[in-house]
Order: sequence, then structure tokens, then C-alpha cells
Amino acid sequence: MKSKKYIAAIALLAVLSSFSVKKCSKNIVVEKLAYVIENLDKATFHPIRTGWKFDYGFSKGGALNKFEYIRSLFSFQELQEMLDYSIYVSGPHTDSSLNLQSKFSFGHYNPRFVSDLKLHINQLTENKSFVEHTKPILEKYNFIKLLQDYQLVYNETKLHESEFNSIKKLYVDGLRNRTWEENSYSMYLSETIKTGAYLNWGETSYHFWLRRDIDGTKEGWNEIITAILKAYQ
Repeated sequence: MKSKKYIAAIALLAVLSSFSVKKCSKNIVVEKLAYVIENLDKATFHPIRTGWKFDYGFSKGGALNKFEYIRSLFSFQELQEMLDYSIYVSGPHTDSSLNLQSKFSFGHYNPRFVSDLKLHINQLTENKSFVEHTKPILEKYNFIKLLQDYQLVYNETKLHESEFNSIKKLYVDGLRNRTWEENSYSMYLSETIKTGAYLNWGETSYHFWLRRDIDGTKEGWNEIITAILKAYQ
């Protein structure tokens, strides 16, 4: 179940923030994003996990729970159809669906997607009126807090980089040898992330950054989060 959280954490950020398009102008894409954010109150719970229907709530739930609301307004498939390239360059996902059942593989982001995304996010956050207008609803559903938490863990991975790299090797070896267990996500963490302050959420973010380090998009995603937090501070 933990691996599903990491995939969904990635998908959540992508759905909320993507702007590179194939058939639509930038203005139309910005309008789509504005629609999603401005209509968060209308989002409904659409579980994506097989056999799972429990709802922690849009505000209180973590990244996966939030994604299961966001997809009612804007799905992964809709996002992919706007692009002239694949969001993922390798892994279990396709252009039409996310595979949340894969135990020994994960989606590797297309660097072009992250690079384009960063440019468009910078453009969006320069719109001070939009930022001021949407800040209350993003705070209401704890999206700002979610990104703050992710950046907090990112900083932890940089502060203890040697430990992070050691855990990354264990993860890569576990996937390659097909020995990675579901509970390994909570076992293989930095000593700081194992503490009470990070309980029940730190492991999700930690392994998100671990995967992004492997696929080469870690710094790009942090720059995106930084731009959003700076605009909404």
C-alpha cells in the first residue's frame, strides 16, 4: 500500500501543475488549472486503489487521498492527452493509466516534462492576483502544508546525503533482485525521518525524493515546489 502513496504523490503534483500542451494554447491550460484550484470545493472522492474505499478526507488526507479527489476534476489521462510526449519514460505506467500494483518498478519522469513544468509554474506564480485569490482554498485543503512537508524532507535528504544514498542503493538492489517488501518503505529511512515529528507521513515523502533522485528529476521537482511556496508564502 505504501508504494501506491508514492506514485499518487507524484501524480498529484503533476495533475495540479502541468502546463506543456500538444493541442491547447497556454491560456487554455492556465484556465484549466485555475478551474481545478478554484473548484476544489466541488471535488469528490474517486478512489483509485483496488479494493480501497476509505476516505481520510480532502483536508486531512495525505497525497494519495488528495489525488483521489483531484482526479474527479482533472484526470491523469486528460493531462497526458494534452502533451505531445509521455509523462513517464519508463516504468509500469502507460499514457492512459497509472499502474499502482507494481512492486518492483516505478514511473521514471520524463525530464522534458519536469523542465517544461518548471517554466510554466514560474509563469503562473507571477500572477499575483491569481495567487492571492487561490491561497485561501489551497490552505483550506492543506496543499501548501503538503508541499512544505515535502520540502522539509527534501532538505533532510540533502543534510544527510550519505545516509540517503545508502538507502537508495538498498532500494535499487531490492527492486532489481525483487526482494523489496511492502514494509521496507517504513523500515529503510533516515534516522531523522523515523522520529515522531515525521510519523505517518515522512516515509511517503522520503521515498518520493529517493525515486526522483534515481530518475534524475529531484532538483527539478524541488525547484517547482520552491516556486509555489515562495509565491504563496
